[in-house]
Amino acid sequence: MACGEPNGSCGCKQNEPLVGLNDTARETDDDVWADDDEAEYSMKDQSTADLKRIHTKQGYLDGLTQAQESGLQQGFDEAFPKGAQLGIEVGRLLSRIWCYKDIRTDLFEQAKQELAITKILDRKYFDNDLESKGEHEIIARWKNILNELQNST
Repeated sequence: MACGEPNGSCGCKQNEPLVGLNDTARETDDDVWADDDEAEYSMKDQSTADLKRIHTKQGYLDGLTQAQESGLQQGFDEAFPKGAQLGIEVGRLLSRIWCYKDIRTDLFEQAKQELAITKILDRKYFDNDLESKGEHEIIARWKNILNELQNST
């Protein structure tokens, strides 16, 4: 109205609204850096937490797997010589029984079936520490059969 327009519709600066306290606060909210930085930091924190969680889980799984493999290897290292010794003993028995195949043709096939490694290494012949519960029943049985054959000839 300073420029003389009757309805106050003048285009001069005097008709611009005054900037008040609320407008200043609105400008601060519209600040490009304020909201983006907070959102960006929040997303980075979330991404970092997700990444940390993923790596922690993978590290746990890797450690668990390594411990299991180590225990498995240790068990193998301890049990293999015992199993190998049983295998050698079975092999010797079978070779000696083979010598009597002309006298007892069925005996060698029966011995092969009963002295199969899956039967020799059955859990029932070992304790919880995989130690033998004494003389192996199947091997002892076939030793007796072989002794009888040797004594009968």
